[in-house]
Amino acid sequence: MKNIGKPNLIFDWSGVISDDLDVVLATYNEIFAIYGITPLTREQFKNQFVLPYEIFCKNIIGGHAPLDELQDHFRRIYSKLTMPPVIINGVEDVLDRLKAQQIPMAVLSSHSFVSIENKRYFPDKRFFAKIYEDVPNKLDWIHILLEELQFDPDNTYFIGDMTHDIETGKAGGVHTVAVTTGYQSRRTLQSADPDHIIDHLREIFTVLNV
Repeated sequence: MKNIGKPNLIFDWSGVISDDLDVVLATYNEIFAIYGITPLTREQFKNQFVLPYEIFCKNIIGGHAPLDELQDHFRRIYSKLTMPPVIINGVEDVLDRLKAQQIPMAVLSSHSFVSIENKRYFPDKRFFAKIYEDVPNKLDWIHILLEELQFDPDNTYFIGDMTHDIETGKAGGVHTVAVTTGYQSRRTLQSADPDHIIDHLREIFTVLNV
């Protein structure tokens, strides 16, 4: 039976819960070096990064690197860097409040290490009903998540920091919330026409009216 009472929340991870832009940039620049590509500055990366990340890599290095090879490089390099990501300030308090209100929550992310970072950020807490991670294209998974968790699309909100997240939410028929703490600017996010746009996750309570 679908949950039709409290709203259901689906979170992207990077830029919404985890501040990992610098470590992701460093990872990609090491990947680019493998293919003889000049590293990107932070601003260049933010202006050019898109999801699915396979498209981003093809834009930078061309189409000769297969997805599985790029994934292997990313996992290997990201996991060895000595600059771990951190939780976005204030997000844990938001998750605590949502959990206290018994609002169902899940994660849908392209990031490969969500489960590991979730345990490091929240070692004694279980916020999420399920974590879907290492997803190359979220458009392929939104319906699977909704079906598996029995989230009613009319009562579900997808919160992300990139236009791909907004497109994914729209494809799943859920409410879309763009947050500006991540990889893309407010102006870029507005171009995807989200239902709501917020500057920090704490504003989600106003969106949900809870």
